[in-house]
Amino acid sequence: SDGGYAVYASIWDNDDKVASQRYGFVHGRPTLNLISINSINANSKEVSLILGVSPNAPSIADITYMLIDDNKIISTKKDEGVALSSSPMTINKQWDKILDNKKEYQAKVKIDTYSPVHRVTADQTTFIAKEDVMISDIFKDRRGSSITLEGKSQVPFNGIVRFTVTEFASNSNDEPIQVVEKRSPILLNEDDETIEAIWDESLQPGQYKLSVEAVSGTGEIIDSKETIIEVEERALPQPEPDNETDDDGSLTGISMVIALLVLTSIAIYMKKR
Repeated sequence: SDGGYAVYASIWDNDDKVASQRYGFVHGRPTLNLISINSINANSKEVSLILGVSPNAPSIADITYMLIDDNKIISTKKDEGVALSSSPMTINKQWDKILDNKKEYQAKVKIDTYSPVHRVTADQTTFIAKEDVMISDIFKDRRGSSITLEGKSQVPFNGIVRFTVTEFASNSNDEPIQVVEKRSPILLNEDDETIEAIWDESLQPGQYKLSVEAVSGTGEIIDSKETIIEVEERALPQPEPDNETDDDGSLTGISMVIALLVLTSIAIYMKKR
């Protein structure tokens, strides 16, 4: 029947195989490649690809991911026995090597399928490695602020986090009221760290704009977030009741009642006499 086939030839010397060769060919109508890489993209975190499979031709494949530096493979990962179907399939594979900032790398993906014959589908792309972090979980009040800094790259982030407070008003000149810079620990992909800042002086009641910036070692702003700090007037403490006055008043009232009872008793006694 039509389709792809393979012929294997071997040369033996008694029980020892001296040489072997495989030859693939197609009989009848050529068959289309079952697997296609519809899209491939790579960055400092991972390589991503979208696979397409010919209709009605599900397959099992081995997928190999290669990270290349100056034509030298520096990292190889392999997923074996990946089940593929006719629906488009997105695959992401993260790098496990530390990358150099501002350096060019190549990402290559090779897909081996074995039915009906062994076929290889491959593609590659290039990318420039760079630092990448994300600011999240911002907390703020009159005393200070804290954020979570998440690593998003295999290029180590070695920078600072800058907290800037300005008045939030239409007539404000954006003159900073507070500026605090904190050194971040070195972060790689999937690392996270809480960074805290304490204001030099507590903020007075009012509305303020808080700007948080993640700044690389070369001064590049990698990520920034803005939010509002609203400081409300503090409620004045209520004066405590004057217990001594109340106690004295109570005692005075009791004394008057006792005196009145004594006088009444004396008056009754005198009448009886």
